Amino acid sequence: MSLQRRAVNGRFDVVVGTAAELVASGIVSMEELPGQPGRNKTMCTYHGTVQLPRGSQVAKGRTSALCGYRQISRRGKDRYHVLLDVGDAEAARRAAQRRAEEDQILDEAAAAVIAAEAPSYWVGRVGLCFAAKVVQRRHLQVV
Repeated sequence: MSLQRRAVNGRFDVVVGTAAELVASGIVSMEELPGQPGRNKTMCTYHGTVQLPRGSQVAKGRTSALCGYRQISRRGKDRYHVLLDVGDAEAARRAAQRRAEEDQILDEAAAAVIAAEAPSYWVGRVGLCFAAKVVQRRHLQVV
């Protein structure tokens, strides 16, 4: 099985794989994995190369938006789930992309509401996104 990488939100990526795959890709070293001598059994949290103590504010995820934050969780006998901070530049790029997508969706919703000639007082009360969904559902029912 190969490494699986996906973006969880704007700030973090998740990588799932075996110990050998994670070490070979350079994401973690064998000594950093949970269950190794001197490490916690199921989860280890790092800031850079320093292991954070259990229960610290960073380890609890409260200030996890730090450069170099990594959380390694054991998920089975030889499967690991690694949460990686992507950095400020990538997080800003993802946030800008997400805002652009949301703006496009709102523009399309506004066009759908205007095309359906929904009363303006109704749109103002329920909100643009909800009004667009209602208009789209009614359009699908009519057609």
